[in-house]
Amino acid sequence: MIASLYLDTNPSKYSSMEPILPRPVVDMHFKDRKLGTLGWVLLAAVLLAQAQSASTPVLRSFDRVLLLEEKGETSAGVSLGDLNGDGLPDIVLGKGRHWPLFNRVLLNDGHGGFIASNLGSAPDRTYSAALADVDGDGHPDIVVSNDAPDRKLVYRNDGSGHFTEFGTFGDPSWSTRYVTLADLNDDGFPDIVAANRGDYPDPVDGKPGKGPQHPTLSYVCFNDGKEGMAFVNNRWENRCSDLSYTLAGNGSFVSGIELNRIAAIVDLGSPSDLRGRYGYDDAENGGVGFASLRLEGDKVMILHDDNNPAKLTWQPVQEAARLAEVKSSATAPIQLGHIYLLRIADSKDKTSQHIVKLMVIAYRPEEAVTVRWELL
Repeated sequence: MIASLYLDTNPSKYSSMEPILPRPVVDMHFKDRKLGTLGWVLLAAVLLAQAQSASTPVLRSFDRVLLLEEKGETSAGVSLGDLNGDGLPDIVLGKGRHWPLFNRVLLNDGHGGFIASNLGSAPDRTYSAALADVDGDGHPDIVVSNDAPDRKLVYRNDGSGHFTEFGTFGDPSWSTRYVTLADLNDDGFPDIVAANRGDYPDPVDGKPGKGPQHPTLSYVCFNDGKEGMAFVNNRWENRCSDLSYTLAGNGSFVSGIELNRIAAIVDLGSPSDLRGRYGYDDAENGGVGFASLRLEGDKVMILHDDNNPAKLTWQPVQEAARLAEVKSSATAPIQLGHIYLLRIADSKDKTSQHIVKLMVIAYRPEEAVTVRWELL
């Protein structure tokens, strides 16, 4: 398929995307009133037909087509945004999927045409290209999700719609299908949510096929607004907080595997375990535990007494002292219903740190794990 832009056949006539209702003729004046009876009947019939048709929506018609490329290729995603600050919407085409192709930047000339150029210096297997101001300079940058074995790339916009490679996120082995960007931790920088595809047998007659299943986690990559602190393979690499999942043993969480990342994971046990050790009572039937954890300064605290809702009391979580024991490739066995503390730091930047609480809410060994998580 050729990437195309479909245009409204009469864009200047209407100002909204709502159904267009024909306007009936409601007032007509005639200088010559010498019209026969049959003429008045025909005129009345026309007016009645137009009035009845006013209740029937007439939708817009998009049958003008502007081709965005010369031949059909495996385009996978499209994003719109003003890339060069001229007030006109421009287009980014994510191309490739399983086959390496150049992504394309199309700058709107304001006259129904586009000036196209390649994004990056080499083709890759892109599924989506998301726009956001990654470095805080006021210009939309581009984050692309690439299939394995390609690097997942971030491109910086110089404000004129010209892009240079700024860094990477994640791991080249990820089969990243989609990325979206949002400020998840309210620090003013857009973070990356990467959706990765696992490897499963093809279905047979609508049922799961037989064979090995290789699930792949999706990730949240936190943007701290700085360039990477590691120079790898002649390139600057961006920091990316990560939490991974391995099938080793009975399944374990793994963190601190990304470049300079170091981490510590502490298993706090189940809500009933926490309640037995700390005596809190934050809900009926024993409480949930997860909601009772908070960060005060640099200390992780847990609810102590909620008898007076207007003045809750808190106590330190003793196990949180083990968060100081950061290392590369920190691990912890996965237990359904257990609550964990995760600290992610950077060996090259002492100011970079995230502390996360998470709870395993679903777990299928050797297949998938689902967690509820929150930054402290």
